[in-house]
This record gives sequence, structure tokens and C-alpha cells, in this order.
Amino acid sequence: MAKGASLSANPAEAHRRKMQKRETQRNKEVRTQMREAAVLHKDTTKMERRIEQLYEIKQTRKMT
Repeated sequence: MAKGASLSANPAEAHRRKMQKRETQRNKEVRTQMREAAVLHKDTTKMERRIEQLYEIKQTRKMT
């Protein structure tokens, strides 16, 4: 008999689990690629302007 709940004596069940694991891994890779693509196409001008403002404030405080 099989030891543990994850091991199966049925080869069809083992194959199904292997395919499910492979599909999960593929979906994970696709999600990470989609996140990276979204970051690349994101508009960052508003954030860059805010950073510049903060640097200017920092510079003016050093002068006084």
C-alpha cells in the first residue's frame, strides 16, 4: 500500500497530479511575466515629479 496521503498506487492519479503541478507552475510564470509587463508600461511621471519636489525641499533645508 501507499505510504501517506500524497502517494498513490494508481498511476493515472499520479499522472494527473504531475500535470496539475506542471500547470500550476506554468500559471505562476505567466503571472510573474504579466506583473513585470505591467510595471514596464506604468506611467511614473507623477511619482518622478514628487521625488523631484522632495529633493528640492531637502536642498532648501540644507541651505538654511
